[in-house]
Amino acid sequence: MNDVGSGLNCAIRRDSSFQFMIDMGAKDRKLVNLGNSKPYVTDTFMLSHYHHDHYNGIGKHKVKFALKNVYLPKIPTLCDPATNEDISSKFVTSLLSFAFYLERKTIIEYILKLLYSSSTKKFKVKFVSKGDTFVYGERGYEVIWPPKQIEENDAIKDVRAAIDAYEKLAQENPLLRQTEIISIEIRNLLIRLGEIDQFQVEREELFEHAIYDIEHRWRRIIPEFYEFSKEENPLDNKQLIKETNDKLRKAANHLSIAFRQEDNILFLGDLESKELEIICKELDANNQTHYDILVAPHHGTHWDEKMKQLKCDYALASIGHSIVHNIKQEELSSISKCFLRTDCYGAINIHKKNILS
Repeated sequence: MNDVGSGLNCAIRRDSSFQFMIDMGAKDRKLVNLGNSKPYVTDTFMLSHYHHDHYNGIGKHKVKFALKNVYLPKIPTLCDPATNEDISSKFVTSLLSFAFYLERKTIIEYILKLLYSSSTKKFKVKFVSKGDTFVYGERGYEVIWPPKQIEENDAIKDVRAAIDAYEKLAQENPLLRQTEIISIEIRNLLIRLGEIDQFQVEREELFEHAIYDIEHRWRRIIPEFYEFSKEENPLDNKQLIKETNDKLRKAANHLSIAFRQEDNILFLGDLESKELEIICKELDANNQTHYDILVAPHHGTHWDEKMKQLKCDYALASIGHSIVHNIKQEELSSISKCFLRTDCYGAINIHKKNILS
């Protein structure tokens, strides 16, 4: 696990040369090569969820990619019980538009940078949700979140609050509203691709794909969007920007990928308390509560009482200064033999034989 502050960048190595990388939220910090004199080659990449602090390091670091597989979160159906409405489209549009406004780039552009940096000509992209499985290094992985449909009240409430906050912000800024044109097309593309079990991309044909056309076509249509820098953000209401970002982040957390790899690794993404409760109940029912490594939820700041059923040798958390006071130190220490934090130890490397470096 690299020390990237409150972002996330971690990798699972299958031998001395190749690794499976999870997230690349390392915008302002350098990625290091953990425990090896030569760079590892990333042949598999997973994005845990669609919040920009988990992908905004893509293209900013010298990482060798020879991709065979890319895993992205499948967008679930979000059913609002109050209206019987599926609000997933509204939420994804809000999330993508806000991120595009802050970063001046769409998530597709980041993903394209990842794909174009790969030395391989062909690789597979798969949108995953609960129940999906895949193999890496002859070991099986099981995706345990998100489900294909979410009806849980806390999640829907947070998603609705995020949409409302975005709408309030968009009413104050017509330029933000214009970014929705791009975001709706990207959202529809993600949904369409998510409906395909899996598709194979040929590197030479990527520029002919619709995802490339979306970005460059709309750059020409709304050039004024690119005429000011991030430091000259025309949105005056900084408090509302922060509130919108916080609510969108919390809502996106509910949709984060979580997975397990036999009894070796449990990755809990950025999930909120209710999802952690559901997952831990299922793990306990299936006698799947003991692991070598636990990647703690939301950088070690999220917890649910049901997590007390878990036991692990190592609990890991990527921690930045902005969240250091929210760490569940006592709780995570109680379920692990050793709780390792990047803010205390820097980059963390755990070897197969449990030799720590």
